[in-house]
Order: sequence, then C-alpha cells, then structure tokens
Amino acid sequence: MPLDEGLGQQVAIAPGNAAAFSFTLSKAATIGVGVRAAPDRVSARLLDATGAVLGDGVAQLRPLKAGEYVLEARVPADAAPTVLRPALIGITPRGNGPPPDVVQTYLELVGMKPQGTP
Repeated sequence: MPLDEGLGQQVAIAPGNAAAFSFTLSKAATIGVGVRAAPDRVSARLLDATGAVLGDGVAQLRPLKAGEYVLEARVPADAAPTVLRPALIGITPRGNGPPPDVVQTYLELVGMKPQGTP
C-alpha cells in the first residue's frame, strides 16, 4: 500500500502475515517511520527498493537517499489478529514560519488585514 506523509490507513493483519507500505523520496532526507498496533505484538523493517534491510523496529529515524522504500510490518504466528497503523514523517518539508492562523492573529492585533480581505 502507498504511504504518504503522516498517518496511514489502519489495516487488519492475520497472525503470521505482514503488510507492506511503500513510499518514494524525491531527494535525500531524514525520515521517521513507525507502526502502532493493537495488540502490540508487531515487528517492523525498513527496506530499500532491492529488498535490503535498512533498519528494524516499530519506530525508526533514518537518513535516506532519494529512492523507493518499503515499511514492512509483520504479526507473529502466535499472536492474535492485529490492527496496525503506519506513520511516516520527513517526506514533506515543514515550513519554518508560524502557522497561518498565528500570522492572522498578529496582523489583526496591529490593525492589518490580509490581502484580498474587505
């Protein structure tokens, strides 16, 4: 399943099975990946496009080159059916300014209105 910035869709996984979530980096970045599961008996691996394992663990922070990647989440065979949700941060750069609502508040405090506002 494709994975974008933020929380992915919840998926149900049967014991002994896995789910794979793919994402693409257009340029090198430090990304964070994670998996939350209930019950909490899941393992996760980060793989590159060739299938090489880059990291293990349900929460990882990794510097990666541009390319395609897969986050694999696996439920042990002796576990109960599991609902899991992946997360990914770092694909979309965060802005370095204040949020728009904060800017709006300060403009209003000094008597200014944003452009296009009557």
